Amino acid sequence: MKSIRWWFWLGLLLVGRGGVWAEDWQEYLRQGIDRYRQAHTPADFAEAASAFRKAKALALPTRRDQQAQAAYWLGRAYYQQGDLEAAAKELEFALTLAPEDPAVHLWLGYCYAQQGRNRRAVEHLRRAYRSVEATPQERTSAREWLLSLYENPDLEALEPPEKLVTDRFIIKHYPREPVLGIVIRTLEEAARTIRDRLGLIIGEPTEVLIFRSAAEYQYYHQQRQLPRPEWSVACVANGRIFTYSTSTPTLFQTLQHEYTHVALRIATNDRRLPCWLDEGLASLVAQQFPAHRLDLERAYRRQALLPIDCLTVPSFSVYQGDRAYLAYLQSVSMVEVLLDRFGPTRLQDLLRLIGAGYTADEAFEAVLGMTQRGYLLAWQRELFGGY
Repeated sequence: MKSIRWWFWLGLLLVGRGGVWAEDWQEYLRQGIDRYRQAHTPADFAEAASAFRKAKALALPTRRDQQAQAAYWLGRAYYQQGDLEAAAKELEFALTLAPEDPAVHLWLGYCYAQQGRNRRAVEHLRRAYRSVEATPQERTSAREWLLSLYENPDLEALEPPEKLVTDRFIIKHYPREPVLGIVIRTLEEAARTIRDRLGLIIGEPTEVLIFRSAAEYQYYHQQRQLPRPEWSVACVANGRIFTYSTSTPTLFQTLQHEYTHVALRIATNDRRLPCWLDEGLASLVAQQFPAHRLDLERAYRRQALLPIDCLTVPSFSVYQGDRAYLAYLQSVSMVEVLLDRFGPTRLQDLLRLIGAGYTADEAFEAVLGMTQRGYLLAWQRELFGGY
Protein backbone atom coordinates (compact mmCIF):
# COMPACT_ATOMS: atom_id res chain seq x y z
CA MET A 1 0.00 0.00 0.00
CA LYS A 2 2.80 2.42 0.91
CA SER A 3 4.57 1.67 -2.43
CA ILE A 4 1.42 2.39 -4.48
CA ARG A 5 0.82 5.64 -2.57
CA TRP A 6 4.44 6.71 -3.28
CA TRP A 7 4.05 6.11 -7.02
CA PHE A 8 0.71 7.93 -6.98
CA TRP A 9 2.20 11.12 -5.52
CA LEU A 10 5.23 10.91 -7.79
CA GLY A 11 2.89 10.63 -10.77
CA LEU A 12 0.95 13.70 -9.65
CA LEU A 13 4.23 15.60 -9.27
CA LEU A 14 5.42 14.65 -12.75
CA VAL A 15 2.07 15.51 -14.35
CA GLY A 16 2.05 18.79 -12.47
CA ARG A 17 5.44 19.77 -13.86
CA GLY A 18 3.79 20.60 -17.19
CA GLY A 19 1.39 22.96 -15.43
CA VAL A 20 4.19 24.67 -13.48
CA TRP A 21 6.22 25.01 -16.68
CA ALA A 22 3.33 26.66 -18.51
CA GLU A 23 2.65 28.92 -15.52
CA ASP A 24 6.29 30.02 -15.39
CA TRP A 25 6.24 30.73 -19.12
CA GLN A 26 3.12 32.86 -18.82
CA GLU A 27 4.47 34.66 -15.78
CA TYR A 28 7.74 35.62 -17.50
CA LEU A 29 5.84 36.69 -20.61
CA ARG A 30 3.50 38.85 -18.51
CA GLN A 31 6.43 40.39 -16.63
CA GLY A 32 8.20 41.13 -19.89
CA ILE A 33 5.15 42.79 -21.44
CA ASP A 34 4.60 44.89 -18.32
CA ARG A 35 8.23 46.04 -18.34
CA TYR A 36 8.14 46.65 -22.08
CA ARG A 37 5.05 48.87 -21.84
CA GLN A 38 6.56 50.90 -19.00
CA ALA A 39 10.03 51.13 -20.58
CA HIS A 40 11.64 54.44 -21.53
CA THR A 41 15.34 53.61 -21.94
CA PRO A 42 17.40 50.85 -23.57
CA ALA A 43 18.11 49.49 -20.09
CA ASP A 44 14.37 49.19 -19.45
CA PHE A 45 13.90 47.28 -22.69
CA ALA A 46 16.87 45.09 -21.77
CA GLU A 47 15.00 44.04 -18.60
CA ALA A 48 11.95 43.22 -20.70
CA ALA A 49 14.13 41.23 -23.11
CA SER A 50 15.54 39.23 -20.19
CA ALA A 51 12.03 38.19 -19.17
CA PHE A 52 11.10 37.32 -22.75
CA ARG A 53 14.21 35.14 -23.12
CA LYS A 54 13.16 33.21 -20.00
CA ALA A 55 9.64 32.86 -21.36
CA LYS A 56 11.01 31.56 -24.65
CA ALA A 57 13.24 29.04 -22.85
CA LEU A 58 10.31 27.77 -20.77
CA ALA A 59 7.73 27.67 -23.57
CA LEU A 60 6.69 24.11 -24.36
CA PRO A 61 8.53 22.84 -27.45
CA THR A 62 5.27 21.40 -28.76
CA ARG A 63 3.40 24.71 -28.40
CA ARG A 64 4.18 26.78 -31.50
CA ASP A 65 1.96 29.58 -30.23
CA GLN A 66 3.99 29.93 -27.02
CA GLN A 67 7.30 29.91 -28.90
CA ALA A 68 5.96 32.45 -31.42
CA GLN A 69 4.66 34.86 -28.76
CA ALA A 70 7.91 34.81 -26.81
CA ALA A 71 10.03 35.32 -29.95
CA TYR A 72 7.75 38.10 -31.20
CA TRP A 73 7.99 40.10 -27.97
CA LEU A 74 11.71 39.40 -27.67
CA GLY A 75 12.17 40.75 -31.21
CA ARG A 76 10.25 43.89 -30.29
CA ALA A 77 12.42 44.41 -27.20
CA TYR A 78 15.63 44.01 -29.21
CA TYR A 79 14.26 46.46 -31.79
CA GLN A 80 13.66 49.07 -29.08
CA GLN A 81 17.20 48.54 -27.82
CA GLY A 82 18.51 49.23 -31.32
CA ASP A 83 19.81 45.69 -31.88
CA LEU A 84 18.24 45.26 -35.31
CA GLU A 85 20.11 42.07 -36.21
CA ALA A 86 18.91 40.26 -33.08
CA ALA A 87 15.41 41.69 -33.54
CA ALA A 88 15.17 40.46 -37.13
CA LYS A 89 16.40 37.01 -36.12
CA GLU A 90 13.71 36.62 -33.44
CA LEU A 91 10.93 38.01 -35.62
CA GLU A 92 11.94 35.75 -38.52
CA PHE A 93 11.74 32.80 -36.13
CA ALA A 94 8.31 33.94 -34.94
CA LEU A 95 7.20 34.17 -38.57
CA THR A 96 8.08 30.52 -39.21
CA LEU A 97 5.67 29.62 -36.38
CA ALA A 98 2.96 32.19 -37.16
CA PRO A 99 3.27 32.97 -40.89
CA GLU A 100 -0.04 34.84 -41.14
CA ASP A 101 0.29 37.01 -38.05
CA PRO A 102 0.07 40.67 -39.21
CA ALA A 103 1.83 41.96 -36.08
CA VAL A 104 4.91 39.85 -36.82
CA HIS A 105 4.93 41.02 -40.45
CA LEU A 106 4.58 44.63 -39.27
CA TRP A 107 7.51 44.56 -36.86
CA LEU A 108 9.67 42.63 -39.28
CA GLY A 109 8.88 45.35 -41.82
CA TYR A 110 10.01 47.98 -39.30
CA CYS A 111 13.25 46.06 -38.74
CA TYR A 112 14.10 45.64 -42.39
CA ALA A 113 13.26 49.27 -43.17
CA GLN A 114 15.60 50.49 -40.42
CA GLN A 115 18.35 48.27 -41.86
CA GLY A 116 17.83 49.68 -45.36
CA ARG A 117 16.57 46.30 -46.58
CA ASN A 118 13.65 47.96 -48.32
CA ARG A 119 12.64 45.15 -50.66
CA ARG A 120 11.90 42.85 -47.74
CA ALA A 121 10.47 45.68 -45.65
CA VAL A 122 7.89 46.49 -48.32
CA GLU A 123 6.99 42.81 -48.70
CA HIS A 124 6.14 42.43 -45.00
CA LEU A 125 4.52 45.83 -44.58
CA ARG A 126 2.20 45.01 -47.49
CA ARG A 127 1.32 41.69 -45.87
CA ALA A 128 0.41 43.49 -42.65
CA TYR A 129 -1.55 46.19 -44.48
CA ARG A 130 -3.58 43.69 -46.51
CA SER A 131 -4.26 41.24 -43.67
CA VAL A 132 -7.91 40.92 -42.68
CA GLU A 133 -6.67 40.12 -39.17
CA ALA A 134 -4.72 43.36 -38.78
CA THR A 135 -6.07 45.90 -36.32
CA PRO A 136 -6.86 49.43 -37.59
CA GLN A 137 -3.78 50.68 -35.76
CA GLU A 138 -1.57 48.04 -37.43
CA ARG A 139 -2.95 48.89 -40.88
CA THR A 140 -2.39 52.61 -40.27
CA SER A 141 1.18 52.02 -39.13
CA ALA A 142 1.92 49.74 -42.11
CA ARG A 143 0.56 52.39 -44.46
CA GLU A 144 2.69 55.14 -42.91
CA TRP A 145 5.84 53.05 -43.24
CA LEU A 146 4.99 52.14 -46.84
CA LEU A 147 4.57 55.82 -47.64
CA SER A 148 7.98 56.53 -46.09
CA LEU A 149 9.44 53.96 -48.51
CA TYR A 150 7.65 55.60 -51.48
CA GLU A 151 5.24 52.66 -51.78
CA ASN A 152 1.79 54.24 -51.47
CA PRO A 153 -0.61 51.25 -51.43
CA ASP A 154 -3.28 53.37 -53.16
CA LEU A 155 -1.14 53.45 -56.31
CA GLU A 156 -2.06 49.86 -57.10
CA ALA A 157 -5.04 51.38 -58.92
CA LEU A 158 -2.59 52.89 -61.43
CA GLU A 159 -0.78 49.63 -62.12
CA PRO A 160 -1.40 47.48 -65.22
CA PRO A 161 -4.50 45.30 -64.63
CA GLU A 162 -3.49 41.94 -66.14
CA LYS A 163 -1.03 39.51 -64.60
CA LEU A 164 1.12 36.82 -66.19
CA VAL A 165 2.88 34.46 -63.78
CA THR A 166 5.87 32.37 -64.84
CA ASP A 167 8.45 30.45 -62.82
CA ARG A 168 10.66 33.53 -62.65
CA PHE A 169 8.35 36.51 -63.06
CA ILE A 170 5.04 38.11 -62.11
CA ILE A 171 4.38 40.46 -65.00
CA LYS A 172 1.67 43.11 -64.78
CA HIS A 173 0.65 44.43 -68.18
CA TYR A 174 -2.18 45.79 -70.30
CA PRO A 175 -4.13 43.68 -72.83
CA ARG A 176 -2.32 42.98 -76.11
CA GLU A 177 0.96 44.36 -74.75
CA PRO A 178 3.28 44.42 -77.83
CA VAL A 179 6.60 43.98 -75.97
CA LEU A 180 5.44 41.34 -73.47
CA GLY A 181 7.15 38.42 -75.17
CA ILE A 182 10.34 40.37 -75.82
CA VAL A 183 10.52 41.51 -72.20
CA ILE A 184 10.18 37.93 -70.97
CA ARG A 185 12.84 36.62 -73.38
CA THR A 186 15.19 39.48 -72.45
CA LEU A 187 14.88 38.79 -68.72
CA GLU A 188 15.20 35.03 -69.23
CA GLU A 189 18.43 35.65 -71.13
CA ALA A 190 19.64 37.83 -68.27
CA ALA A 191 18.84 35.05 -65.79
CA ARG A 192 20.99 32.63 -67.81
CA THR A 193 23.87 35.10 -67.95
CA ILE A 194 23.61 35.75 -64.22
CA ARG A 195 23.75 31.99 -63.66
CA ASP A 196 26.58 31.28 -66.09
CA ARG A 197 28.74 34.37 -65.49
CA LEU A 198 28.11 35.06 -61.81
CA GLY A 199 27.07 31.61 -60.60
CA LEU A 200 23.83 32.94 -59.08
CA ILE A 201 20.48 31.15 -59.20
CA ILE A 202 17.57 33.53 -58.61
CA GLY A 203 15.30 31.60 -56.27
CA GLU A 204 12.25 33.83 -56.08
CA PRO A 205 10.01 35.52 -58.66
CA THR A 206 10.45 39.15 -59.63
CA GLU A 207 7.54 41.48 -60.28
CA VAL A 208 7.69 43.44 -63.55
CA LEU A 209 5.28 46.25 -64.47
CA ILE A 210 4.89 47.27 -68.13
CA PHE A 211 3.09 50.56 -68.65
CA ARG A 212 1.57 51.56 -71.98
CA SER A 213 3.58 54.71 -72.52
CA ALA A 214 6.37 56.89 -71.19
CA ALA A 215 3.72 59.30 -69.92
CA GLU A 216 2.04 56.62 -67.77
CA TYR A 217 5.41 55.38 -66.53
CA GLN A 218 6.49 58.90 -65.59
CA TYR A 219 3.14 59.75 -63.95
CA TYR A 220 3.23 56.62 -61.79
CA HIS A 221 6.67 57.49 -60.44
CA GLN A 222 5.70 61.11 -59.89
CA GLN A 223 2.85 59.84 -57.71
CA ARG A 224 5.36 57.69 -55.84
CA GLN A 225 7.28 60.93 -55.14
CA LEU A 226 10.26 59.46 -57.03
CA PRO A 227 10.13 61.00 -60.52
CA ARG A 228 12.26 59.39 -63.23
CA PRO A 229 14.51 61.37 -65.58
CA GLU A 230 13.10 61.89 -69.08
CA TRP A 231 15.58 59.47 -70.62
CA SER A 232 14.61 56.59 -68.27
CA VAL A 233 13.13 53.55 -70.05
CA ALA A 234 13.25 51.14 -67.08
CA CYS A 235 14.12 51.19 -63.41
CA VAL A 236 14.02 49.04 -60.29
CA ALA A 237 12.60 50.02 -56.91
CA ASN A 238 12.23 47.83 -53.82
CA GLY A 239 12.70 44.67 -55.86
CA ARG A 240 10.20 45.50 -58.65
CA ILE A 241 11.12 46.35 -62.24
CA PHE A 242 9.21 49.12 -64.04
CA THR A 243 9.22 49.80 -67.79
CA TYR A 244 6.91 50.75 -70.67
CA SER A 245 6.20 49.85 -74.29
CA THR A 246 9.02 51.26 -76.38
CA SER A 247 11.21 50.33 -79.30
CA THR A 248 14.30 52.16 -78.03
CA PRO A 249 17.45 50.08 -78.56
CA THR A 250 18.57 50.70 -74.97
CA LEU A 251 15.47 49.10 -73.37
CA PHE A 252 16.65 45.51 -73.39
CA GLN A 253 20.12 46.23 -72.04
CA THR A 254 18.52 48.39 -69.36
CA LEU A 255 16.12 45.58 -68.37
CA GLN A 256 19.01 43.15 -68.03
CA HIS A 257 20.95 45.72 -66.00
CA GLU A 258 18.04 46.32 -63.62
CA TYR A 259 17.26 42.61 -63.25
CA THR A 260 20.85 42.01 -62.18
CA HIS A 261 20.39 44.57 -59.40
CA VAL A 262 17.36 42.58 -58.20
CA ALA A 263 19.31 39.31 -58.36
CA LEU A 264 22.17 40.79 -56.33
CA ARG A 265 19.82 42.09 -53.64
CA ILE A 266 18.29 38.61 -53.38
CA ALA A 267 21.77 37.05 -53.16
CA THR A 268 22.79 39.43 -50.34
CA ASN A 269 19.58 38.98 -48.35
CA ASP A 270 18.54 42.49 -49.41
CA ARG A 271 21.69 44.20 -48.15
CA ARG A 272 23.40 46.84 -50.23
CA LEU A 273 26.61 46.23 -52.13
CA PRO A 274 29.30 48.85 -52.74
CA CYS A 275 28.17 50.88 -55.74
CA TRP A 276 31.10 49.84 -57.96
CA LEU A 277 30.39 46.14 -57.37
CA ASP A 278 26.64 46.51 -57.86
CA GLU A 279 26.81 48.68 -60.98
CA GLY A 280 29.79 46.86 -62.43
CA LEU A 281 28.11 43.44 -62.26
CA ALA A 282 24.84 44.85 -63.66
CA SER A 283 26.66 46.49 -66.57
CA LEU A 284 28.66 43.32 -67.20
CA VAL A 285 25.53 41.15 -67.47
CA ALA A 286 23.89 43.73 -69.78
CA GLN A 287 27.07 43.85 -71.91
CA GLN A 288 27.34 47.60 -71.56
CA PHE A 289 30.61 49.51 -72.08
CA PRO A 290 32.31 46.69 -74.04
CA ALA A 291 35.08 48.96 -75.39
CA HIS A 292 36.17 50.42 -72.08
CA ARG A 293 39.86 49.44 -72.08
CA LEU A 294 41.19 52.32 -74.21
CA ASP A 295 39.39 55.01 -72.22
CA LEU A 296 40.59 53.49 -68.96
CA GLU A 297 44.18 53.48 -70.20
CA ARG A 298 43.88 57.18 -71.05
CA ALA A 299 42.47 57.94 -67.61
CA TYR A 300 45.29 55.98 -65.98
CA ARG A 301 47.95 57.90 -67.89
CA ARG A 302 46.32 61.18 -66.84
CA GLN A 303 46.18 59.89 -63.23
CA ALA A 304 42.43 60.46 -63.41
CA LEU A 305 41.20 57.07 -62.15
CA LEU A 306 38.68 57.40 -59.34
CA PRO A 307 39.73 56.39 -55.81
CA ILE A 308 37.70 53.83 -53.91
CA ASP A 309 35.83 56.50 -51.92
CA CYS A 310 34.37 57.79 -55.19
CA LEU A 311 33.26 54.27 -56.17
CA THR A 312 31.45 53.46 -52.93
CA VAL A 313 29.02 56.40 -52.98
CA PRO A 314 25.32 55.49 -52.58
CA SER A 315 24.69 56.01 -56.31
CA PHE A 316 26.65 57.04 -59.38
CA SER A 317 23.81 59.46 -60.10
CA VAL A 318 25.77 61.97 -57.99
CA TYR A 319 28.15 62.27 -60.95
CA GLN A 320 27.66 63.91 -64.31
CA GLY A 321 29.36 63.63 -67.70
CA ASP A 322 32.89 62.23 -67.86
CA ARG A 323 33.03 61.45 -64.15
CA ALA A 324 29.88 59.30 -64.30
CA TYR A 325 31.18 57.56 -67.44
CA LEU A 326 34.51 56.81 -65.76
CA ALA A 327 32.77 55.46 -62.64
CA TYR A 328 30.91 52.90 -64.75
CA LEU A 329 33.94 52.02 -66.91
CA GLN A 330 36.10 51.46 -63.88
CA SER A 331 33.43 49.38 -62.15
CA VAL A 332 32.87 47.09 -65.14
CA SER A 333 36.59 46.49 -65.51
CA MET A 334 37.05 45.86 -61.78
CA VAL A 335 34.35 43.17 -61.69
CA GLU A 336 35.69 41.59 -64.90
CA VAL A 337 39.13 41.25 -63.35
CA LEU A 338 37.61 39.99 -60.09
CA LEU A 339 35.70 37.23 -61.90
CA ASP A 340 38.61 36.33 -64.18
CA ARG A 341 41.12 36.30 -61.36
CA PHE A 342 39.08 34.70 -58.56
CA GLY A 343 36.10 33.08 -60.29
CA PRO A 344 32.37 33.21 -59.50
CA THR A 345 32.78 31.10 -56.33
CA ARG A 346 34.70 33.87 -54.59
CA LEU A 347 32.10 36.38 -55.75
CA GLN A 348 29.37 34.21 -54.23
CA ASP A 349 31.37 34.05 -50.98
CA LEU A 350 31.55 37.86 -50.93
CA LEU A 351 27.81 38.18 -51.48
CA ARG A 352 27.05 35.56 -48.84
CA LEU A 353 29.11 37.32 -46.17
CA ILE A 354 27.62 40.72 -46.98
CA GLY A 355 24.21 39.06 -46.80
CA ALA A 356 25.12 37.76 -43.34
CA GLY A 357 25.78 41.31 -42.12
CA TYR A 358 29.52 41.72 -42.77
CA THR A 359 30.65 45.11 -44.03
CA ALA A 360 32.02 45.11 -47.56
CA ASP A 361 35.61 45.53 -46.35
CA GLU A 362 35.19 42.72 -43.79
CA ALA A 363 33.87 40.46 -46.56
CA PHE A 364 36.73 41.40 -48.91
CA GLU A 365 39.30 40.77 -46.18
CA ALA A 366 37.78 37.37 -45.37
CA VAL A 367 37.45 36.19 -48.98
CA LEU A 368 40.25 37.94 -50.89
CA GLY A 369 42.63 38.91 -48.08
CA MET A 370 42.41 42.63 -48.89
CA THR A 371 40.11 45.59 -48.42
CA GLN A 372 38.29 47.28 -51.29
CA ARG A 373 41.07 49.87 -51.43
CA GLY A 374 43.61 47.08 -51.63
CA TYR A 375 41.61 45.44 -54.41
CA LEU A 376 41.53 48.71 -56.38
CA LEU A 377 45.34 48.86 -56.22
CA ALA A 378 45.62 45.17 -57.20
CA TRP A 379 43.27 45.82 -60.14
CA GLN A 380 45.44 48.71 -61.32
CA ARG A 381 48.58 46.53 -61.14
CA GLU A 382 46.78 43.73 -63.00
CA LEU A 383 45.51 46.00 -65.77
CA PHE A 384 48.16 48.70 -66.06
CA GLY A 385 51.28 47.09 -64.61
CA GLY A 386 53.07 47.32 -67.94
CA TYR A 387 52.58 51.05 -68.37
